[in-house]
Amino acid sequence: MSRIHLRMACYVVTLALHLSNGLYMRSFHTEELLKDPEIRTFVGVQWRYITTWTFLLQMVYALIGLTCDWLTLTKSSNKTYKVPSILTETRDTLYSAIIWPSTFVTYLAALFWPFYLYDVQLVYPIFIDRVVTRLSNHVMHSFIIPIAVWEMLMRPQKRPQSEAKIVSIMSVYTVAYWAVLFYTYIEQDYWIYPIFKYVYGTIYLPVLICYSFLLLVINYKTQWIIIEFLYPPKKVNEKVK
Repeated sequence: MSRIHLRMACYVVTLALHLSNGLYMRSFHTEELLKDPEIRTFVGVQWRYITTWTFLLQMVYALIGLTCDWLTLTKSSNKTYKVPSILTETRDTLYSAIIWPSTFVTYLAALFWPFYLYDVQLVYPIFIDRVVTRLSNHVMHSFIIPIAVWEMLMRPQKRPQSEAKIVSIMSVYTVAYWAVLFYTYIEQDYWIYPIFKYVYGTIYLPVLICYSFLLLVINYKTQWIIIEFLYPPKKVNEKVK
């Protein structure tokens, strides 16, 4: 099986996994359960969690990748055909600027798993277990990692000539999410992640903001180190289709 078929299989699995998990979690939103004010608040702001942003963007990326690879296969008889640049550029930029950096930084280094292991209630209040099972938790916080790695193995990215665009996109994405966090607090007097109740109004809040952005940039740079290690520069151009 070729790389393009393996990629397409992963895209289908990604879409099926997140869609089925979303429907599965939705099945727990019973009328009785929603009478609990904590659960009702959580359900009302669930689209504001970085977790949700990440798996939704993985689904968007999977759709774009599936479209690009499908067009490549179906038009293979036409030697002059090229997938529209708007698709290929969006695909490359989305992966290198957001999918790879945010997947690893958010869950491995900055927000979720380190705090989860230290004190689960800093990022994951116990009441959420009533609507998010352990399996669903791992689908959203663990399975996204092999999906991102698989894409790199099956389609090594080409480093852009100018990285200003990528850094700008990462900056806008990061600022947008922090804006959502603060807006939610202002609107509802509610912190999506309980840890912010403890750091708000202290020096640790700006430190955490700067730390998360710094890790995004570091992880963005790291992907090129990994790609150049796995695939010498001359081979990347040969393998990327």
